[in-house]
Amino acid sequence: MLDAPHLPLQRLLRRSTIGRSLRRWTRSDSVLTVGVEPTHYGFRAVSTLDGEETDAWLDWLRPNGVVLQIPIPGRTYRQHVYCVPVDEEHTKMMLLTTRDFALHNPLARLADLYSLRVMAEDRHVVESIRPMAVPLAESHSSRADRATLEFRRWYWASVRSPSTVPRDLSLS
Repeated sequence: MLDAPHLPLQRLLRRSTIGRSLRRWTRSDSVLTVGVEPTHYGFRAVSTLDGEETDAWLDWLRPNGVVLQIPIPGRTYRQHVYCVPVDEEHTKMMLLTTRDFALHNPLARLADLYSLRVMAEDRHVVESIRPMAVPLAESHSSRADRATLEFRRWYWASVRSPSTVPRDLSLS
């Protein structure tokens, strides 16, 4: 979920789910920029699309959680995703949704099923990534990769291989 640069591609790749709604906001020449604001729990990633701030944000909750704020005018809708390691090659992904509307409406379950469908579309991509622990590769990154790079810096410095990463990897 930290990999925001893939969002403009969703209009092409996911025509039946989130790609349909993204077509309203993006063009083939749209520019996505992601900024990272350090927090005591990790960071908040904020975006601009074609130079305008979006109402969406994503919080990374160190070490394995994210909260995605999906903008709905006058409402709160957030997806909480936690990735819990099971073993060296498997991770359990849990999705929870919070909202301040449709609390007692049985049709709200459809929104939950839709979220699961979107996540299922990513499954093949996520499961086929090699290497499984992606290196920093900053030379191949863009301004939209900031959140992903910050996470990778933390991961390689704190979890994976502290001796191979430079010490100056703060979020400043």
